[in-house]
Amino acid sequence: VTDVWYTILSGSVAFVNLSKSQMQDYTLSALEFFLDYKNLAEAQQVYDRVESLGIMNVELRKQIGDMFLEADLNERAMAEYKAVLDASPNRKDVQEKMAMYYEKVGDEALDSQKLENARDAFASAVAADQLHPEAQRKLFRVEGLIVDRDTRLAAVRESIRIASEFEAQAQGEALERNYAQAIAYLRDARSQY
Repeated sequence: VTDVWYTILSGSVAFVNLSKSQMQDYTLSALEFFLDYKNLAEAQQVYDRVESLGIMNVELRKQIGDMFLEADLNERAMAEYKAVLDASPNRKDVQEKMAMYYEKVGDEALDSQKLENARDAFASAVAADQLHPEAQRKLFRVEGLIVDRDTRLAAVRESIRIASEFEAQAQGEALERNYAQAIAYLRDARSQY
């Protein structure tokens, strides 16, 4: 069976008396086979052959995207889904799959405290499906976390700057042998740290 698929899809045999739907079925079967065995080079050849034959349509592209998603070739799946949406913008099933994938990516980034990556992923989920119930909420939450983090970072930097000034003043007082004042400045610096 593999030899037949390979022969048909590698182009050494012309499709004779096969309907477009039969060629699409052969294509999907061959692509599924190669993806199941992680033979990405052969899968790419099948994909290229499909495009060269002109049998690619929106539904076939969506099914190929599903196969790529199942095979954890997520970026390839998203590229296929995007092509589907470019051709047919109202495909709610594709919008939902893209939104769910990007939401999952955002959740993983959020778990590892990569807030900007999470924000970008949730924004992609919202762009894919504006009615996705969780993506918008998570996007707002992450944007709030980024603002909070940046505010805390600015406050910490200001505290460090003030503490450094106190240390410089303490060194100046120590050089002039005003040890009591130098110690007071060092206490102030320590309170800032």
